[in-house]
This record gives sequence, C-alpha cells and structure tokens, in this order.
Amino acid sequence: MKGFIKSVLAIAVVLAIAFGLVKGFEYYNSKKADGDTSYKVETKRNKKYNGVYTLTKLDENGKNTWNGLIMYVKNDKIISANLAEFESRENIINNKLNGKKNASDEEILKNTSLVSDNGNSGNNNSGFGVSGQYRILTQKGAAVGKGQIVFYDRDVDINKDYDNLKRCKVVAGYDEDSKEIWLSKLLKNNQSEYSEGYKLIHYKNRTDLYNNCGIESGICMLILNDEFNAGLDEN
Repeated sequence: MKGFIKSVLAIAVVLAIAFGLVKGFEYYNSKKADGDTSYKVETKRNKKYNGVYTLTKLDENGKNTWNGLIMYVKNDKIISANLAEFESRENIINNKLNGKKNASDEEILKNTSLVSDNGNSGNNNSGFGVSGQYRILTQKGAAVGKGQIVFYDRDVDINKDYDNLKRCKVVAGYDEDSKEIWLSKLLKNNQSEYSEGYKLIHYKNRTDLYNNCGIESGICMLILNDEFNAGLDEN
C-alpha cells in the first residue's frame, strides 16, 4: 500500500512540475515583445504595395549585396517573407574555383560559403525558394534562407511570433491595430533596420525575377499563386 501511495505521489509531483513548466513557457511567450518598442510608432498605411518585392542591403559603394528580404505583399500587408543571405557567382568562382569562368551551376552551388539553416523554415511554405533549408542558385549567385514569416490566413501575434519577426528584422513594421506587418512601415519607421541603406525592388513577373533577382529564380510566382491565390504574372 505504501509503495502504491509513493507511486501516486511521484506521478503527482511530475505532473505538477510539467504543468508549471508549460505555464511558465506560456507566460514567457506572452511577454516576449514587452521590451521592444520599435513598433510603437504610428505610420499611415500605403496600399499601393502589391506583389513580390526584395528589400536588400546596399554596400558602402551603393551596390546591392542581395542580403535582406524577399516578400509577397498585398495592400501593404506582408503575407509571407524570407530573410536571405547571398553570395555572388563571381565571388564563388574567383575565391573557390580559381577563376574558372566555365564552372557549372553544380560546382558553383557546391562551393558557396553560405551555410544552410535548418531552423529558418518553420511549419509553413512561404512560397520562396529560400524558404527551405537548402541553398538555391539564381542567375546572380547562391542564396539561403535565414528567417521566415507567413501570415496568409491569420493575424500577427506580436508575442508568440516575436522570435521569427525579430529574426527577419521586421518587428518595427508591426501595426497594433490591424495586427499586420506593413511594408510601408518598415520603410518609414526610423526604428526599422530597413528604413535606410536598403533598396526596394518590385518584380512584375516571373521573367523579371529570373533575370534580375539575386535571391529568387522566379518559380515563386507559380507557388504563390497556388498557395495564396496571389494572381501574379507567371510569364
């Protein structure tokens, strides 16, 4: 009998500890954004922003590094986005392949210094090539995802989503009333990483992306249409 009572008490203690840990985690999650006031800046929504954009960092000479965001935007709301890191074909060929100008795509991708990030993709498909854990190759170079957000069918929860928002450096774009991330706010809010020293580019179709984007091959137009009914030009 004593052994049975001890077993019951032991189980009760384990359950109490587990319950406490769960509640503690929930409390922690509910307070994550408390110390971040970067989004506490009011800006006016600009619904002209629609389609696929990159917002990428310029170097000291004004050259596009292609490090930054690729995103699908509807009426200013960022529906999905990935933070991407880039390495040019030229850099890989010169530094890893001894200047081999006729290097194959396979050789270039194999020799990039970019590190795949298993934790960037989350549970949802953003629609972009860099949403997975693998490196991709574009006409300009290699790219890999470093963070992701997807808000197609739900509001932003500033606390529960805070880690992913911070990883993508988009907390400053959060609007409290609509519970959305706005592209216009990322550009206007001086607390935003992207308010200065970044270049915004809009892509009109798949061919435009293929020819001119460093961090996407163009296939995203098909995927975004399929996943989010985006109505983008697939030509």
